Amino acid sequence: MALSPSARRWVAPVLISLPLTAALATFVAWRRPDQPFWLVVAVFTVVLLPTVATGLKVLVTDRATTDREIAAHQHDVEASWVKEAGSTAFFVLIGGLIFAETLGDVLRLSWLSPVGLPHVLVLGLGTFAVTYWYERRSAS
Repeated sequence: MALSPSARRWVAPVLISLPLTAALATFVAWRRPDQPFWLVVAVFTVVLLPTVATGLKVLVTDRATTDREIAAHQHDVEASWVKEAGSTAFFVLIGGLIFAETLGDVLRLSWLSPVGLPHVLVLGLGTFAVTYWYERRSAS
């Protein structure tokens, strides 16, 4: 059975990340003696393997493709506005949720203390919209 070219690009990252994730999983299992050792190793390796393999593929083994894709979209102004708005919204969302949770706990505001989906949506989408609008406005 022959692998397709796109599947072949994943072989090296998966083979490299397998011992890395297994070593990390072994360390985690060693630090948790109350859990079954081999079960922790197996579960941790399976859960972590896709993330490590993807990181290796994007950053190391298939770097030329990644650089080519970045260069192709480098001059796309609209994409940069969306990227800037998305990254700003993400960081404001994380910081804002931590702030809202802490403020709700300190001031004992029951509607603010348990951070829920409405808080996440309003803060995240609102920040994205404001940042996108600001990027468009400042560009013209």
